Amino acid sequence: MKNSIRVSLTYSYRGETFTPSAVIDLDKLGDNEGPVDWHARVALANGIDTYSYVYEVMRESELHFSDATGLAANHLSDQGFDFKGFTHAYRQAGHIGPLQHIARDILQIDDLNQEPAIRDALVQAYLLGKNC
Repeated sequence: MKNSIRVSLTYSYRGETFTPSAVIDLDKLGDNEGPVDWHARVALANGIDTYSYVYEVMRESELHFSDATGLAANHLSDQGFDFKGFTHAYRQAGHIGPLQHIARDILQIDDLNQEPAIRDALVQAYLLGKNC
């Protein structure tokens, strides 16, 4: 399933109120190590120049996250969107496919999600081997 989230904000500029928003494809950001500049992504999706005064005003506005899909839905709450938690889950989910084959062939486990301790151990072993 696609991982996405809607990012929106409201700000006033020259007596007008604007409410730009953008649906962000998180699959393109899943391996991102650093912070995401959500304001810039919303601005670019709405044709707002990131070198303009309008953008500077926009950056002062609070972000609102909604309409999360896929793994992102598990990391959206009233407090906002936990992007760090999402990226961790996204990476783990990417490893589950190949590890599921190992679990089925060697451990006779058809669904690793039903055995979270074994799933986590296999993921940790995979990551350890990957970093060696």
